[in-house]
Amino acid sequence: MLVFIVFGLLMCYFCLQMVVRPAQFAERIIHFSHWRYFHPFEILTRLGFGLLFITYAQATRYPLFFDIFGLLMVLVALGLTFTPVKKHQAFALQVAQQLKPYFRYVGLLTLPLGPFIILAAI
Repeated sequence: MLVFIVFGLLMCYFCLQMVVRPAQFAERIIHFSHWRYFHPFEILTRLGFGLLFITYAQATRYPLFFDIFGLLMVLVALGLTFTPVKKHQAFALQVAQQLKPYFRYVGLLTLPLGPFIILAAI
């Protein structure tokens, strides 16, 4: 269950960063997209967390949610596996630039997901 607590805390941290500093958050995405291991890191973290969510879903209060959330992460990871690195980088840049004005709202809307995951796992 520790993995869900860590995931939930990371969700809270990133959501709060979007709320408090949306412009800096967008700049970090742009900077991260130029990182050498950006593409494999995105694939492996989504795949790893997705498989953990699916594997341990039955030990949570809401197994169906954890199964679906995990499956979505695995599917995105598989999709990224077949996406060229340059296309993935271009998409990240486009999202960071176009959605910068909306990061604050996205952060507010997704912030409850972090505590929900934590509470569902303990």
